[in-house]
Amino acid sequence: KKHDLGSSTDKKNLHRLKGCRNFALLFTFCCSAHFCRFLFSVSNWLSMQSKRLPSSCLSLASNPDNIALLEPFVQALQYKYGIDENQYYNILLVLTEAVNNGILHGNCGNPNKLVNVNLCKRGRSLLEFTVTDEGNGFDPANLADPTCKERLCEPNGRGVFLMLQLSHSLRYCDNGRKVVSSFKLNQ
Repeated sequence: KKHDLGSSTDKKNLHRLKGCRNFALLFTFCCSAHFCRFLFSVSNWLSMQSKRLPSSCLSLASNPDNIALLEPFVQALQYKYGIDENQYYNILLVLTEAVNNGILHGNCGNPNKLVNVNLCKRGRSLLEFTVTDEGNGFDPANLADPTCKERLCEPNGRGVFLMLQLSHSLRYCDNGRKVVSSFKLNQ
């Protein structure tokens, strides 16, 4: 059954809508070049906002087998952002170390806890990765120097050192539960 505009209430509401000055202004605005410029400026603003928000993320259950999921994740980013081969391997190694530390040391291998990887692109040439675990945290200042003579033959303890060497910057937050590593893109 079609809606009948025969009732006086419907006719009054339709008349109000047609006679509404705001409706006429909105219609005129939408049909003008101003509207096109408005849409263009909104589009630019949204584009700028998206550069501040994580554009890529990965959540992994704390199982060491899940570290293998990092490679396809970083490969997708390589194509999306034009990451060169050298940077690709640096990013992959840093993220592998950070996720491995989050799984084994932060979450103690508890498969009910997650390690999250988030990427935020800053401007045109900086990628910032944040890796977060659900553990108790640690103080990175208490890590032993892996380059001292006494530690050179030890099989472990070089991951954070490598992360520092391969990233543009590296910092820990949230009592060591979050590591933020940045990479400048070669343009």
